[in-house]
Amino acid sequence: MSENQNHTCPNCEQEFDKEYAFCPHCGQKNKKQRIGLRNFISDYLSANFNFESKILLTLKLLLFKPAFLTKEYFEGRQTKYLPPIRLYLFISLAYFFVFSIGLPSTSEFINDNDNDEVIDTTATINEPENGFQIDSTDLNFYFGNSSDKPSDTSLNTMEQYLQNKFDLLNSKVGEAQLYENIKKYISTGMFLLLPFVALIFSLLFFRKKVYIENLFFTVHLQSAIFIIGLVFSIIQLFFDTAWITIIEFLIIIFITFLWIKNYYELRTAQAIGKQLLFYLAYVILFIIYLISLFFISIILL
Repeated sequence: MSENQNHTCPNCEQEFDKEYAFCPHCGQKNKKQRIGLRNFISDYLSANFNFESKILLTLKLLLFKPAFLTKEYFEGRQTKYLPPIRLYLFISLAYFFVFSIGLPSTSEFINDNDNDEVIDTTATINEPENGFQIDSTDLNFYFGNSSDKPSDTSLNTMEQYLQNKFDLLNSKVGEAQLYENIKKYISTGMFLLLPFVALIFSLLFFRKKVYIENLFFTVHLQSAIFIIGLVFSIIQLFFDTAWITIIEFLIIIFITFLWIKNYYELRTAQAIGKQLLFYLAYVILFIIYLISLFFISIILL
């Protein structure tokens, strides 16, 4: 006797042939199931992290079949894989979490620069509503009595704002806040960098792929690099040596080469040449990114 017994779907109440394994109208399984702890765990993981065969298959292909996922995506085979942006966000969250563990804390960072001074890193500086001047009471607290400093009434509002920022950066509290801001916004900055990296690939391969194809390729490639970085960040928590960083760097270069070669269907010499051009443009872009991150972190002090 067949296990399929429903003529009417209990979910959508549509009738269908009892031989169907799933309801053709809503997709619910045509089999009465016993709900247990396994269902609870599966629903929780699926709702929060989509930890099912989909993500395991996606990670396997991402690591061992360079550029295959991007090709599959544009061939229309998308449902059985984790969507590129969700994949990137999940992996980057894990990577930057582990990466931040390996970074020195704010107090360690500041005290490394001046072991004789104890810093209260919980202190904050309040700015007025116009955002251009720091309250004189706060300045007295952090930098000493303002009467000890020469006053310059000729400074305009913008000059005063810049002077206040400069004074803050010269303080230990300012250094601590700047360090925290950089750690806070580095992951967001890397995400915003993706469209510009895709633009580099578009300029290098304008005859082979359109921009959107390069963008999803960039998302998948960066996700693969983050996985490698995640593994090595965990290793460095236990074995912090320069050799680990060198090995990680070499693996990332090799992985990038394979992705470029496979996705754009290049010969080895062509792939190496394009990769060198990519790195030249990427270094310039990354320097601009670091400078932007630094100044934004200063503005948000």
